[in-house]
Amino acid sequence: MLKKHKDENQKPYNVLRKRVITAALGGVMLLSGAFLLTGCMKDGKDGTKWYSGVEISSVEGKVGDFFYDTDDCQVYIKLDAGWTLLSSIKGDTGEKGATWFTGTAITGDEENINVEIDGARIGDLYLNTDTSDIYTCTAENTWKWVSNNKGNTGAAGATWLSGEETPKYTMGKDGDFYLDKSTFSIYEKKNGGWEFVTSLEATTGVVKQNWDEDDTLKILNIGNSFSDDSMEYVYEIATDENVGVENVEIGKLYIASSQLSQHLANAQGDTAAYTYKHTTDGTWTEQASYKISTAIQSTDWDYITFLQLSTESDDAATYDDLQALIEIVQPLAPRAKLVWNMTWTLRSDYVASLSHSADQATMYANIVNAVQTKVETNENIDVIMPVGTAIQNAKTSYLEESRISRDARHLTNSYGSNCGLGSYIAGLTVVESLTGISTQDVSFVPHDVVANGDGTTSKVNRIDDNEIAIAKESVANAMKTPYATTESYFSKADQREGYKQINPRFLGYGYYNTTDQPAVFNGETVYRHYVGSTPKTSDGALVYKFLLTDKFTKDELPAGSIITIDSGFMFRPCAWKEAAQSARINPISATETMVEDDWWTDYDERAFNISYTSYGQNDLRENNKAFTAARAFKIFVPITPVQN
Repeated sequence: MLKKHKDENQKPYNVLRKRVITAALGGVMLLSGAFLLTGCMKDGKDGTKWYSGVEISSVEGKVGDFFYDTDDCQVYIKLDAGWTLLSSIKGDTGEKGATWFTGTAITGDEENINVEIDGARIGDLYLNTDTSDIYTCTAENTWKWVSNNKGNTGAAGATWLSGEETPKYTMGKDGDFYLDKSTFSIYEKKNGGWEFVTSLEATTGVVKQNWDEDDTLKILNIGNSFSDDSMEYVYEIATDENVGVENVEIGKLYIASSQLSQHLANAQGDTAAYTYKHTTDGTWTEQASYKISTAIQSTDWDYITFLQLSTESDDAATYDDLQALIEIVQPLAPRAKLVWNMTWTLRSDYVASLSHSADQATMYANIVNAVQTKVETNENIDVIMPVGTAIQNAKTSYLEESRISRDARHLTNSYGSNCGLGSYIAGLTVVESLTGISTQDVSFVPHDVVANGDGTTSKVNRIDDNEIAIAKESVANAMKTPYATTESYFSKADQREGYKQINPRFLGYGYYNTTDQPAVFNGETVYRHYVGSTPKTSDGALVYKFLLTDKFTKDELPAGSIITIDSGFMFRPCAWKEAAQSARINPISATETMVEDDWWTDYDERAFNISYTSYGQNDLRENNKAFTAARAFKIFVPITPVQN
């Protein structure tokens, strides 16, 4: 979440953006794309060209071209003999119309008002600029009241805001618009949050923009073990091919269990009290006895981050040392943006004993309050990273808290038997907050490298597909609503004993029509469907009434699986085999459907179109309807496959 720059003339911080059309339905990834087909085609002949101006002699042109003389409204054509007058498009001079006069000389609402207005003729009009009364001239120096042009006071209209970053959460009101001048992205404020509308920037190709002269994103952290957890995977995520930052430099000034007051004392005394951890290639080095001043002056940092100790983060009174610390740090790095890392709640069974709060929900609310009252109001803070909200969002899922937290305070990371999910969520949030680039397409996943026994190695992911989806939806929802939790699509309440909920893999707006004939593309038989911004012409906006999922095989969606849909929605279970079908399968609005073995028959793949039951009246682009429709549809597969 970016706050407004203090210096509007400051050079923008640029990023490397990979052009992928991406959106998130509550973190359920939606991807769409377009194919660019090229071939060997001949150039066509140059067409006729129009010129305009006042000096035809200065235009050479070619035979068949035209020239419009803007002074005398004459059109010429270029023939072999040169420019030849074709015609004039200037009409005859019309009669002089009524003249408008303005001022405050004529007042009242009588039939005959005697006021001399120099140059006025019968039929002329007069507007009183104070009262908005309108008069017409009926005779020499005689005026008649006609009407009053002042309407009722209208409702407050939308306001256009702008800046060099994504809009701040507290800016504007519902209905306002915001232009991010650094990315040419437009946002609209709805239901208290900013929603992306469109981009005015070109959408083809890869546009390379550098952070600065040395192409490196540079982040310095002043903190503790929570800084370590937050930065664990930032290098890998930022340099992922689907984010595209070329080079990353990260520094961490580390003291275990340190809080703002301790950092302030060390800065005031220029004390060499820190372990300095540093990387430019993903491999960390450490140096003992380091000073804050030495680290800050070691390079030209883009961002410097601060945070509070976990056990003090829910007490706003402990944030009072932040401004004094900033006053020491800022002169040492005047170009750097200052960032607040909004950290996470303690594990639920430790909150009451280690924090100022009675339970985890209260602790989260107190952290939000502290950030809003002590950090959000600080004009020196440019960016607030809602890491704590992303983590809290993930805690609303069915996952055991031990998959996110490795102990009372810390997130799961890459060490030992930790799965790394907690630090992965934090890293995604950090990268998206600081770069403005969506992390929904990130391919990097925490993994182990294992030997295969034949001299080669393989990557084995530490987290499964559902956990990846939970991580990304948690971050997407935190970026959208940074100061409130959003319940996970994979919520605890929906879970069923003996079943595992799976990700439907939404692709975007559109629908499948399985009666379409198969086609061959790059040697592979494919079945036509329509996604995103390239709908079938005759369908118009129909594609925006539906969401569609990826295709599933029988192994992925076995007999015994359960498909649920909320009341008011329906899904069409599309099916494919080698040949196109003569008829489509009817939509289903029953809230629960069991997959029987004969549900597959001889089909090879199945997928789903999801919509409101009254889909004709529900454009999913409006009022967060796509998010609602996506959450209405769920799939559960048996943990132990049903035996036939």
